[in-house]
Amino acid sequence: MNKRTYKIALTSLTVLLLFAFTACSKPQSEAPTKTGSQTSTENLGTEQFDDGHGNEADVETYASKESGFTLKYPEIWNDVIKVNEHKDDSMPAVEMITSFLYAPEGKQQDDLESLLNIYKVTQDNYAKMSKEEGPELGVKLAENDKFVWLGSLPQSNPFDPNSEMGKQFENLVVELEFHKKNLSLQ
Repeated sequence: MNKRTYKIALTSLTVLLLFAFTACSKPQSEAPTKTGSQTSTENLGTEQFDDGHGNEADVETYASKESGFTLKYPEIWNDVIKVNEHKDDSMPAVEMITSFLYAPEGKQQDDLESLLNIYKVTQDNYAKMSKEEGPELGVKLAENDKFVWLGSLPQSNPFDPNSEMGKQFENLVVELEFHKKNLSLQ
């Protein structure tokens, strides 16, 4: 193959690959800002991910100004979670708790079960907690020079596993590795 034929073949292949890549890519869409009962959520776009159940699904993004992070969460959480950010006086080492609560239609605000808790603690408090014996508050999801964000999942399904709510709750629990990968600091 001479140089001219080689250049033409290489150029043609490059154009074909560029065309194929462009045809397969999807533009990101934007959705309006959502508001929750205590804080606001912002849908910062969609992205594809494997939800751990073998399905491709859109990702929604929750942004917390109080806790200083954004978290991409599975689309299957839409319309069945509420987010509650609060300080718990019984946990003085924790600056802020962000709870992603299972809230199917008809559930009352006071009996919601947590799918994920994210605890924001100072680096100093995290160092002290790490030295203590006993169960850990959560798994480290992220950190910066001032704070550490810890995540914890429910220890068990609070519903009858054969009930509709039990099956849905089980399906909504996502591994901490997914949350670690999809948590960004602001």
